[in-house]
Amino acid sequence: MEHAQIKERGKEFSWAQTIGLGVITLLVVTGVWTAIQIGPYLPDTVSRLAQALVTMSQTFIPGEKLTLYSDQTTLHSGDETVMSWVHKNKKGDGVYSLWYPCVDKLYLGVKTETGDKTLLCDMKSTLYSKDDLVTIIAVSENDQATAIPVALFYTRSDDSANPLSSSVTISIIGDTKEPPSEISPTLKPVEPAAATPTPPIVTAPVKKAPTAGTRTEKTYVVGTTTKPAQPYGKTDLAPRILEVGTIDKVTNAFTATTTLRASDRIAVRFEVENLGTANSGHWQFNAVLPTFPNYIFESDGQQPLAPGDKIEYTIGFDNVELDTDGRFVINVDPTSSIPEASESNNIATTTIRVSTR
Repeated sequence: MEHAQIKERGKEFSWAQTIGLGVITLLVVTGVWTAIQIGPYLPDTVSRLAQALVTMSQTFIPGEKLTLYSDQTTLHSGDETVMSWVHKNKKGDGVYSLWYPCVDKLYLGVKTETGDKTLLCDMKSTLYSKDDLVTIIAVSENDQATAIPVALFYTRSDDSANPLSSSVTISIIGDTKEPPSEISPTLKPVEPAAATPTPPIVTAPVKKAPTAGTRTEKTYVVGTTTKPAQPYGKTDLAPRILEVGTIDKVTNAFTATTTLRASDRIAVRFEVENLGTANSGHWQFNAVLPTFPNYIFESDGQQPLAPGDKIEYTIGFDNVELDTDGRFVINVDPTSSIPEASESNNIATTTIRVSTR
C-alpha cells in the first residue's frame, strides 16, 4: 500500500514537472515587456523554470534602392524616350552609367548639350545628369521589333565592386522613319576621367523600308562583358550577431556588455539582411537560447526583405544556465523553404557566459 502511494505521488510530481515545462512563455513584442508568473502550486524547480521569459523587438532598415523608368517602352527607329531613375537611401557619392547588349543593326544614343552621342553596346557609358534623367534615342535597321534590356548602374566611390543596378526592357521597331542625323559612336564608356576632345560627328545611315511580314519580337541574351542585374534573381538571407548585453527590466533599455550576472535579463542584438537580388517573400528564423533547459525560439513569418533591406532584432531571455559557456544560435530559413543564392551563410552564433558572482 505504501509502495502504491509513493508511486502515485511520483506520477503527480512528474505531471507537475510536465506542466511546468509547458508554460515557458514566448512573447513577441516591440517595446513592451510582459512577465508571466506561475503561482506557488508547483515545485520550486518547476516554478523557477516557468518564470523564464523570452522577448523580441525588431527594427526594419530599408536598403539602398535604384529604380529605372522609361516613359515609353515601345519605340520606332529614331524615336526618343526619357529614362529617369529614383535612388532611395543613397549611402555615398558615386557615378551612374548606362548599359545595353550588342544586337546586330541596333544601337542607342543619348542627347547631350553638345549633340547626340552613341552609347557603345555591352559596355557601361557614364552619364552626367543633374536631374536624374536622360533622353535616349533608339535606332534599328532590323526588319522586326527587337526587345532589349537597358540597365542603369550606380557605382559608389567607396564600394566599386558592388554597384547597384536596375533595368527596363524596351522594344524597338525597325521602320521607314528617318533616324537621327547626328549620332557619334565614340562616347567613352568609362568611369570619370580627364576631359577628352569632342569626337567627330558621324552621319547615321538612312535605312530602307522594311519588307512587310509577320511581326515578331525577340529578347536577346545579355552580353558577357558586363551584365546588368537579372530581373529574376535569388534571395540571400544572412544573419550577423551585432552585440551581447542586458535589458533593463523596468525601462527596456539595451546595454551592451560582456559582464553578465545571474540576475540580468540577457539579450543579443543581431540583424538579418537580404544580400541577394530578389525579394525574399515571407521567411522565418530559429534561435537556440542558452537557457536552462535549452529553448528553441521559432519566429512567426517575418516581413519580406527586398535586396539590401535588413531587420535588426533584440532577443532577451532569463534563466540562463550558470557558469557554463552557452551558445546562442540564429538559423535563418531553417527549413530551406526559400531558394537562396547561398545556404552556407544562414547561421550565426555567439557564446554567452553568466556568472553567479
